[in-house]
Amino acid sequence: HYKNTDGIFANRVIHIFEDRSGNIWLSSILGIRIFTGHQFGYHSLATGLAYNWIYSVFQSTKGTYYFGTWGKGSSQLDEKSGDLLEPVPGLSGQKVTAIVDDERNRVWFGTTDNGIFVQNEGKLRPITEDDGLPSKRILSMYRDSRNRIWVGTTKGIGIFQSGKLVKSLKKEDGLPILFITAILEDTEKNMWFGSLGGAIRYDGDSFFLYSSKNGLANDFVSGIYLDRNGDLWIGGKNKVSILGKGGISIKEAECGVIYGFYRDRSKRMWVAGRSGVGYFQGDRFIKIRIKDGIIATEVNQGAIFADSSARLWLGTNRGVMWIDTGQVPDLIDSPQVYLKNITVDRIPVAGKGNRFKAHQNSIAFRFGAISFASLGDVRYRYILHGLPNGDWQTTDQTFVEFHHLPSGNFK
Repeated sequence: HYKNTDGIFANRVIHIFEDRSGNIWLSSILGIRIFTGHQFGYHSLATGLAYNWIYSVFQSTKGTYYFGTWGKGSSQLDEKSGDLLEPVPGLSGQKVTAIVDDERNRVWFGTTDNGIFVQNEGKLRPITEDDGLPSKRILSMYRDSRNRIWVGTTKGIGIFQSGKLVKSLKKEDGLPILFITAILEDTEKNMWFGSLGGAIRYDGDSFFLYSSKNGLANDFVSGIYLDRNGDLWIGGKNKVSILGKGGISIKEAECGVIYGFYRDRSKRMWVAGRSGVGYFQGDRFIKIRIKDGIIATEVNQGAIFADSSARLWLGTNRGVMWIDTGQVPDLIDSPQVYLKNITVDRIPVAGKGNRFKAHQNSIAFRFGAISFASLGDVRYRYILHGLPNGDWQTTDQTFVEFHHLPSGNFK
């Protein structure tokens, strides 16, 4: 993993992007750095960047890099020379939240306050609510397989073809939720929208809302991913809804609010979110911990990216880290657990059928497991039946203790 002491100059990374040469671009509140696999380079105010707080990174079809800032428009960089160019004229003061380009190589800049600006031959053309845009606040933009630009806003969706608004989708058009957080096209040309109220499918004629009322784990959709099988992975809080031909299945993933997914070369699905990262091995979720070598368990939204070498790059509050998913082995079958001893008030006792007085209310269990992995990699699951509101717990320790137990029967 990499921190500011390794040359990335800021521990909090907001966005990660891989260009066509395999370089990794890291944006933070202090500017831009590029990681070539051997060393870091950077851009900031000191080198000519318009502003240090970079919201996103985009490489156009022509190869030019665009760095959208929070309040200072967009900087641009020439791919061949590596030199920073003048900031995009006319965007100064804009908070650029999304960038795409169209089939005519025009670059579209979505902003939080003033709609869209389309760059064409050095000039900017604004698109606002007066032009039919549902809202001036842009949340997401997506270019589909038919070169249409879909624009998600706080008040609906705008669809553009050949640079012109051809359709708006609002409440009166059947759009069930107006606040659109994400946009995706599936293999059957259906459009999917993430929203505050669920996942919305649009076939060009009608909408269908997947929510908690019809099987979705969460109403707030914070991440969408289409896997190679055509299944849609929908992220919520600590749960993933998988929408396939057989319906909706739900898996638990202890990651908090889930921001992103990645299926590795071993067909394992990796999940990253606000409070962790891990992967599914079958139906079992394996969470990566600090003791496994990562630098933090909190991953930032938008700072999740898998490169062409199957490395998963994650931006955290402590720096940027990567996981070589090809080097992470499958978890072995659960080893046999054996009980070492039981103590009551620190005095060893036999294992079954014991009766104790009321003041003898502290009990401890010591156990272990034979594993060819290191002992620290074995996690245990336990429950003491008879406890009020007792539930299954997990630990990586080889003992558990219970104190001040009430009168009753326990096992």
